[in-house]
Amino acid sequence: MVQNGKVLYLGVSDTPAWVVSRANQYARDHGMAQFVVYQGRWSAAVRDAEREILPMCRAEGMAFAAWGAMGGGAFRSEQDRKTVAARSSGLVNDPAYIKVSYALEQVAKRKGASITQVALAYVMQKTPYVFPVIGGRKVEHLKSNIGALRICLHQEDLDEIDDASTFELGFPMGFLYGLVPEQKYRLGAPLDATHSGTILQHVPPQEAIRYSG
Repeated sequence: MVQNGKVLYLGVSDTPAWVVSRANQYARDHGMAQFVVYQGRWSAAVRDAEREILPMCRAEGMAFAAWGAMGGGAFRSEQDRKTVAARSSGLVNDPAYIKVSYALEQVAKRKGASITQVALAYVMQKTPYVFPVIGGRKVEHLKSNIGALRICLHQEDLDEIDDASTFELGFPMGFLYGLVPEQKYRLGAPLDATHSGTILQHVPPQEAIRYSG
């Protein structure tokens, strides 16, 4: 389709990391167009993509289009949750989402922003080249989403939100970080293995662009 001029760039959605990597390697080996963007679920409450997908995107030079970044409407302030919880049977009442919502709300209060704006800023500023898939029924929703671009989250803010989630690294990264309990897991940060006598040299990972106005 690229050769016929019907599409300019290729994207892939909801596919295992190893499949995407092998497809891109095949494309490189045969002079074909590679996948340049991956669409998948990622939010402050659902961080599975951090295990394999997002590191793969970094290695392959791919962007990431995050769907579900605003929690599917489940990220609510404490006051708002009291209003909707009684008539909702969804994730609004899920303890995991409540805990993450509380962390988002604390950061939002400091930034003078809404919970959903902080939720969007979280995925955009945690790693480079993230473009959330957003939606809304009103113009106000769109304006509010755009307002997330004017929020600057510091590493302490990201850590606070991360600490509220129940995300588990799984094997092997969970095992490796268990060997260096003094080092906190951060997406994209190299694992320090100097405890084993190993000397690591690496290029500092690229950081996401943050609002500086």
